Amino acid sequence: SLLIDDTHPVFSLFPTESHSDWQWWELVHEASAMVLDDLDGTLKALVQPIDTWFRSHKLALLFEAQVGDGKLMVCSMDLSSELNHRLVARQLFASIINYMEGDQFNPECLLTKEEIGLLFMNVEV
Repeated sequence: SLLIDDTHPVFSLFPTESHSDWQWWELVHEASAMVLDDLDGTLKALVQPIDTWFRSHKLALLFEAQVGDGKLMVCSMDLSSELNHRLVARQLFASIINYMEGDQFNPECLLTKEEIGLLFMNVEV
């Protein structure tokens, strides 16, 4: 299952509800969730897989943050391969880019470069 911040403007061009539905299957089928346990507690995933009850990791497939003077959108779903044949991935990618190019892209959570580095050590397969 997924918990999706469906009111977030990143999804303005991508139809979704607050939970997983048919369009999410292809996107999450081969995706690896990022473990956010060691990152700032205010960081909120835009797309959050629900972990098992006995581990209860804070997971993400998509989140945004400020890092230094920059803004970062982090996605662990494949939004780049074979987009001519993957309408759903192409549309989510377009929605994310549209959001990032607009004035609303202003992440609230501030992360350090070191915290971002932790993501590469904490990936759920």
